[in-house]
Amino acid sequence: MATVGVRHLGGRPPKPPGYWGQKVLAHAAPRHLTYRDMAEALGVSTSTFGQWMSGDARIPAETVEVLADLFGVPTDELRTTPPARSRRRPNTPDARKRPTRRTA
Repeated sequence: MATVGVRHLGGRPPKPPGYWGQKVLAHAAPRHLTYRDMAEALGVSTSTFGQWMSGDARIPAETVEVLADLFGVPTDELRTTPPARSRRRPNTPDARKRPTRRTA
């Protein structure tokens, strides 16, 4: 998912959005909503909203519902978690080969 920008008004620029923040920005940018606009609609400070966006703090479920209503999207669209990353090597013939030791 590509990161979409939102206008920032003064102060320190926000941290890059986490996975959830990217989803919110994808809905906020076409509506020209700022962090401040969304924070005010939710009744929280821009600092709190920024922490939710960056993934530094968990967003309450009720707040996700309010944002979904604001954007006119199903709540599940904003609740989706990022896909799990696997640390296992791919199961391909080349990946299954073990390095061979050369003898001189």
